[in-house]
Amino acid sequence: MLLGALGVATILRLVPMAFNLLLLGGAAYIGWLGWSLMRHHAEGVEPNTSVPLSRSRTFGQGMLTCLLNPKAYLFTLAVLPQFLKPADGRIGMQLAALAAITAAAQIVVYGTVVVAGDKLRGWMQHHPGANERLMQSVGGVLILTALYGVYMGWREL
Repeated sequence: MLLGALGVATILRLVPMAFNLLLLGGAAYIGWLGWSLMRHHAEGVEPNTSVPLSRSRTFGQGMLTCLLNPKAYLFTLAVLPQFLKPADGRIGMQLAALAAITAAAQIVVYGTVVVAGDKLRGWMQHHPGANERLMQSVGGVLILTALYGVYMGWREL
């Protein structure tokens, strides 16, 4: 990711017009995703016939995904030192306090998302048309976003 970002930054510095082309390319991709969601509705939604994972297996997969996410570590390395002050006492205790605050906040936020998602899934299973309307709505938002991206990229050309 770092090399990719540096490469794009270098190209944009040498050829500023390339930003607009990058913006137009991103808009095309977002538009394609939106169109795919809209078409999926037209073709119909097939029921999920796979066996659901156990809660412990789902938790394990989610935890592994989070632990393998390099962005979280880079963010922590970039932000954490700002909150550590040697004058305020032992750094280890400050780190422990920050870790507890971070864990509590994530449990509340992600726990709420999980519970709400589970309730929504149950509701959508009893309202099959809702999933299709949701896909249509998200597809429409993506297409509008793509059109805005095209507008922004095109007006600067």
